[in-house]
Amino acid sequence: MRKLSISSLNINLTVLLGLLCWCTIQTAAFGQGATIPRGTATDNAGQPQQVDLELPEGVKYRYPLLNGLALSVNIFEPVMGIFLNDYASCEATGQLNLHHRFFPEFTFGMGKCDDVSDDLVGYTTKLTPFYKIGIAYNLKYNDIAPENYYFIFLRYGFAHSTADITNLTFTDGYWHKYGPVDITGQKFNSHWLEIGFGIKVRIWRQFSMGWDLYYKPLLSDGATRYASPYYIPGYGTTSGRFGFGYRISYDIF
Repeated sequence: MRKLSISSLNINLTVLLGLLCWCTIQTAAFGQGATIPRGTATDNAGQPQQVDLELPEGVKYRYPLLNGLALSVNIFEPVMGIFLNDYASCEATGQLNLHHRFFPEFTFGMGKCDDVSDDLVGYTTKLTPFYKIGIAYNLKYNDIAPENYYFIFLRYGFAHSTADITNLTFTDGYWHKYGPVDITGQKFNSHWLEIGFGIKVRIWRQFSMGWDLYYKPLLSDGATRYASPYYIPGYGTTSGRFGFGYRISYDIF
């Protein structure tokens, strides 16, 4: 599909990713603050509190079963929509904190596409909802500084989208080339996984920032008899297999 020039796009992406990496380093440094004395940590509101460095015998978790609820938004996709404005999406995630080890999560988002290829084939998907459910696993779940950690995760995503494909031209061995034709109202039920790694750091009180990088195998694109989807809301273009998110989070409690 037609985009910015390759050189311009590469420059924009390099600057954007460099800025995000710099922000992550800065937020990590800011989130750590001054050196934490031994035996002192911060609670969910960023207030210092005394903790035992070693857990009592027989105690498996430092934090309670219901340890918090957070809401986050992925700001990377809307920013990318500025550079790749033929398609865009936005999403918000609710995440439950269990023992500060397991984080079940649910994501709701909206995505759309209005693109034209170099050979003038149009692909349009109106603003469409998508959903993801998953779980993240904190690799530092018993750390005395719970506000900064890294994690692995698994998500399952699904979307039901309708697309209009216009100005198609076919080549046939008998009839040769014919068209253009339009294929409208194509309905795709798409499913995929997201498997990845991320970090989260506290920046101020209940606010945190972080990123995640993931591989997204496509379980089913939902292709019909006449067409396959070029774009899936929540997944992106079907030619890509890797995703990136940069999130701002708020700990509700």
